[in-house]
Amino acid sequence: MALEHLDQPLWQNYLNLGLIAFIARRAGLGLALSGTMLPAGIKSVYVGVLAACLFAGIGIWLKRGWVLASLALVAFAYSTQTIMELALGPQFATAWGLLLQLAAAWLWTTLAMFLAMHAKSESTA
Repeated sequence: MALEHLDQPLWQNYLNLGLIAFIARRAGLGLALSGTMLPAGIKSVYVGVLAACLFAGIGIWLKRGWVLASLALVAFAYSTQTIMELALGPQFATAWGLLLQLAAAWLWTTLAMFLAMHAKSESTA
């Protein structure tokens, strides 16, 4: 039984899941390791990033528009998280490490969105 709503090859969904896992790992570690050290604002940003990852985890299995929107949302949420971490002073990583991870996530997001826009539907293959 083929999924009629699946709009891209399965390997691209796995690429997207890898991006989501990378971002969720950072937010989850920040939330778990912060304890009472960080203000409530950054903790709510971590929870927001995890919620965006949950949305994206569902959205990547839907039509192309959902894939693009969910990946953009996750990238925006991750950027907000990194900016907040840098503004508070890096707690768990150096500033360079945070910026390199942000750059890697943006490159990964750009590649995933490019592939999603140019993917041939599996249902027509």
